[in-house]
Amino acid sequence: MLNRSHTTKIACLTLILVIVSMLSSACSTIEFSDELTPTPRISPLASSTPEPTPSQTAEPSPTKTPTPYFDGLGVSLEEVQIAFDDLMLVFDPTEEENGRRITVGGIGLNDASYVVVILVGPDENLTEASVTIMEPIIRLSIETEADAAKTRGKWLFVMQAMVDAVFPDWEESSTWLDETLRSFSDSDGTYTSGSTSYRNTIITMETEVMSGEMDGFLSVALIITTH
Repeated sequence: MLNRSHTTKIACLTLILVIVSMLSSACSTIEFSDELTPTPRISPLASSTPEPTPSQTAEPSPTKTPTPYFDGLGVSLEEVQIAFDDLMLVFDPTEEENGRRITVGGIGLNDASYVVVILVGPDENLTEASVTIMEPIIRLSIETEADAAKTRGKWLFVMQAMVDAVFPDWEESSTWLDETLRSFSDSDGTYTSGSTSYRNTIITMETEVMSGEMDGFLSVALIITTH
């Protein structure tokens, strides 16, 4: 398994350079929305087979095979990509790394921040999904209270998009995201993390100061992996 934090950090730093040079003109204006469309899940109904009679031959009832969550997140590459349509992320072609399929997408926003999505595993059932927001520290250092609230709202919006794509039935997800991010505000270190579990996965939120204290970036990441 890939080192989750290490893979995310390397990919983010690399993509920042690529995005700056290739997507500097691809800025987008985000309209935040709390609407979400849960993905319906169908449960098989119990069925009974009638007792056979001398003139009847009993036929076995078909058995529905459940989604193998233990093998992955239970969500496809396309489903996660669609969740980020509003941000107009540009996804690179999938590549093979150490026998694993990795798809990376990113975009630069009009406030000088960057969003990077990394998806790992088979297209039909991903095994890892992460989204990272990179914020220039120099801009954060001069934000007003209103600006800081808007920035925080953007972080929650982006992370919620990922969670809704992977766990449309996790009703407490927004509460966990909000409370975990609030708990980070009391930290004065360069790295902070918090995690929880849902179904067969581990969900980790982490923040880290990368590069210099003023000329670097603050990384805010949400990483979802199987156990």
